[in-house]
Amino acid sequence: MSERQWRRANFRGADGARGLVPDACILLDEAGQRVAKVSFEADGPYAGKWRWIILVSPQGAPLGETGLSLTQDEAKALCERRVPDWTRARLPQGRRRPLW
Repeated sequence: MSERQWRRANFRGADGARGLVPDACILLDEAGQRVAKVSFEADGPYAGKWRWIILVSPQGAPLGETGLSLTQDEAKALCERRVPDWTRARLPQGRRRPLW
């Protein structure tokens, strides 16, 4: 099995400033589209756990399934199982999914 494309999540502010989101990673398809995300819950009732979000179904349609894991590795593995490596996000031509 090939290495999946995980990278640090990033943002662009209203003022155009760019940066990296601490303790968050996104899984990309071959076209560089976001298909899953994991992030650390720093506070609230789920503090200390890792939230995983499946952004698209294996067929590429928007999904939004979410849950919690104890570790980042566990959350990433769950995302990789639910989003096969052949998944391609279906987005309008020339548009990329905004981070949030």
